[in-house]
Amino acid sequence: MEETVEKEAGFEEQMRRLEAIVRELENIDLPLERSVELYREGKTLSLSCKNLLDQARHSLLLCDGETLTGASGEEDDPDSLQNNLGFQQS
Repeated sequence: MEETVEKEAGFEEQMRRLEAIVRELENIDLPLERSVELYREGKTLSLSCKNLLDQARHSLLLCDGETLTGASGEEDDPDSLQNNLGFQQS
């Protein structure tokens, strides 16, 4: 069920849930089993949010046709990105 909700939830909603998980994990009296459960959910949400951000960034790259610098400091080449996504140039 969590997976379905996660796929349907938008980025902002997932971030709100992730923030709530962090607040709950900061509770020192939290049982170990609940901590592990929350950690797993948070990890899944974190990866989902990262993927959504990556998709948005790539979409902007394709729309602008410009080179943007990523977090690693390396530049993304829009042409190689299009090739990696399976787009053919005309």
